[in-house]
Amino acid sequence: MLPYRKNIKNALDFGCGPEPVMANLLSKKGIPTKVYDKCFYPKDTLETYSLVTAVEVIEHLACPLSAFKKISGKIRKNGYLALSTLFHPDCLSEFDNWWYRRDSTHISFYSPVTLSVLAKKFGLKIIYNNNKNRCVMQKL
Repeated sequence: MLPYRKNIKNALDFGCGPEPVMANLLSKKGIPTKVYDKCFYPKDTLETYSLVTAVEVIEHLACPLSAFKKISGKIRKNGYLALSTLFHPDCLSEFDNWWYRRDSTHISFYSPVTLSVLAKKFGLKIIYNNNKNRCVMQKL
């Protein structure tokens, strides 16, 4: 997120878990960061952010569409969503043997194509994708 740093005034670490590592890192960089996690930090506000992070979160979502709707509603116009999850293999036989799907808490899987569809549906555009595990979207 360093190329966009000057535009980031505040952030939300969405799905931070019991230890909000990303929130701590962003705060140390001078970006005021709040946390939200359904289990550990369930207090939600109507506040919006110039950056929302979801680090190793979206693969745990039982209802990805409702979660993406909530997440996109937290992003200000021209703000960013930075997420990470391991993108699934395209080949079915590789998917069957893929170690990442064997984690019983991983219930939703994504690819760059999936993220493009989600971005379009929720008024975002992909501005970075490493085709492995990271994606940055900007709210239109």
